[in-house]
This record gives sequence, structure tokens and C-alpha cells, in this order.
Amino acid sequence: MKGDYLVTRRTVQCAIIFGICFIYFPTRIVAQQAGVQTNHVAQIRTLAKQLRWQTESGRKHYEAEKAELTRNVLSEVDQYITETFVPDSVTAEQVQSGLNNLLGYTKGLGIQNVAFLANLPKGDFLIVGIDLWRGGAAINEDYICFRAYADIGGKFVHVAGTENLVASDSFLVGVNARALEPPPIAGEFWFLSWADVPPQSPYTIAIRLYAFDGKKFRTIWAPQNIISASIDTAVQVGPGGVFTVNQMPTWTSQDIVHGQYAVSTTGPKKVREWKTAR
Repeated sequence: MKGDYLVTRRTVQCAIIFGICFIYFPTRIVAQQAGVQTNHVAQIRTLAKQLRWQTESGRKHYEAEKAELTRNVLSEVDQYITETFVPDSVTAEQVQSGLNNLLGYTKGLGIQNVAFLANLPKGDFLIVGIDLWRGGAAINEDYICFRAYADIGGKFVHVAGTENLVASDSFLVGVNARALEPPPIAGEFWFLSWADVPPQSPYTIAIRLYAFDGKKFRTIWAPQNIISASIDTAVQVGPGGVFTVNQMPTWTSQDIVHGQYAVSTTGPKKVREWKTAR
């Protein structure tokens, strides 16, 4: 009986210790992860503020440091993505929402980030379009780029990226993107991207077609800028690798010209065109 009592008591003690460890260590890990994320958020917010100036001294600091500040923000974003999102369970919507919150972008601001998940022969990837708000109150000099992250050891690790997207030496703002399904080349990820060329009204839109092969991005198509009634309606992507560009022939036009394109391995080709009233 005494031996049975000792075994029972030892079993209970072990169970209590195990229970404490089970609760304590995961909680501690979660707290550490939250602390790391908080540090990245604070650092990004501090750096991002320096990319927007309101005074003459702020402008001088911005002009002198914007390249380095931009690199530092992107580096922090890379680390944030690696330490925040789990490849097996995250959705593209969660990544997009997380990046918007990270950079302080709310609905109606006209600035957003985009995200896609891509399963390719070379592995599983996260592809994001990042719009860094830069410049003065009335001067847009946003830095827009796409970055790819590979699932390596259960974490998203940065593996490739584009340079800043510009159009005719003009900075862009308000990145949009849609995937082409299916891609013209099997095993790659193709997507259309477009953004506003401020400050014209009606909108001037720059359009790009990109492909990602698991190692690098390449530009498939970079047409001339178009004039559009709005950013949201400038491009419509449909199934089967078909998309439509909706543009105004002139600044004062009351017509909208709709050009429908089919995409092949060599790029887009216009297959249909029609007009509607604006």
C-alpha cells in the first residue's frame, strides 16, 4: 500500500509539473514571438514616418536618406513576414491585411498592399506587392515593388524581388494586382499589376504583366500608360488568361474603349475591342 501511494503521488507530481511546463513554455514562446513582432512594427512605423516629410528640414532629411530608409523598411518587412506568417495555415487575405495594418493603411487612403500564395514545382511561395508611402503631403514618391518568399523550413524566407516600379520616370501610387489563371507557362506564376501615376485627373494608369518562376521576376508586358475613369475599373482579369483594359481615348472623352487581351507564352495579344459611353 505504501509503495502504491508513493507511485500514485509521484505520478500526480509529474503530471502537475508536466502541466505547468505545457502551459508555461508555449505561453512564453508566444509572448516572445509577440515581442519580436511588436519590435518590428515599432521599427517600421519609425522608419516609415521618416519617408514622409512636412517641413523643409524633414524634406532635406528625406532626400538624403530615402534610399537607405527604404531598404531598411523592406528589410524589416521581410523579417516581419518570416516571423509572423506560417506557410501551412496562412491565407493571402491575412497577409494583405497584416501588411496594411503594419504600414498603417486604412480603407479610403488610396494605398494598399497585395498578396498571393503560389504553389510551384520549385516549392510554395508567398508573393506580395508592397506600396511604401513616401514624399511630401502633396508630392507622391511611393516605392512600389513585388517580393517573393519561399517556404523554407516552415517559414517564409525572402528569395526575390523587383525594383521600384516607375512609369516614364514618374512614381506610382496605389498598387493593384490580379493573378492570371491558368498561367501561360506551366510551373510559373503570372499576374497583372497596375497603379496610378499621380496627380492627373482623370487617372493615368501604368500597367505591367509579370511572371515569377520560383527564382526571379521578369516583366512580360509594359504598355504605354492609359487614361482611365477610375483605378478600380482600369483593368479586369477574367478566367482563362484573358483580361480587359478599359481606357479613355482622351482626357475629355465621353467614351470608354475596352480592349480584350488573350495571353500566351509570348505575352498579351488584343483579340477584341468595343466602345461604351462613359
